[in-house]
Amino acid sequence: MPPGDQVEVDVTGRLVRAGAKTGEQEVDLDPVRKRSMQYGSREPQTFAQARKYFSWRASMEEKYMALLHHHTRNLVPPTPTQNVVGCKWVYRFKQKAHGTIDRYKARLVAKGFNQRECVDYSETFSLVIKLVTIQTVLSHYFLSMADLTTRREEHISSWASH
Repeated sequence: MPPGDQVEVDVTGRLVRAGAKTGEQEVDLDPVRKRSMQYGSREPQTFAQARKYFSWRASMEEKYMALLHHHTRNLVPPTPTQNVVGCKWVYRFKQKAHGTIDRYKARLVAKGFNQRECVDYSETFSLVIKLVTIQTVLSHYFLSMADLTTRREEHISSWASH
């Protein structure tokens, strides 16, 4: 690497960016500091652990309000024959390149491990739909609307002029 170029690494020691930098200070992450950033702050594994901290509670509140705002949830009573898929909170730190915490992120995810083999094991759960799926469905719909294979019952005559 030419002199003057600097290498930037993340908290795990992986190379993030190499090249000349202007106006930025070089990041010096010695192994002790790296290890303390990785293991000093742990993400909560349960709701009981997360609710003790304001940052995690605020993140959960923000996510839950967004779910309500976008009408992605309806509270309905389950029928006796339904297998109700539960949900749980998953917590992650979003870090800057230097290893400092950028924000706290909480997600509400489905518990897919509640499915039973030979009953509903092959069923999947997804809250989103991909654009490709919509395009595929609409392309088949418009193709059937075009109805290119229609046969007419009456005979059509035409004149040929010479």
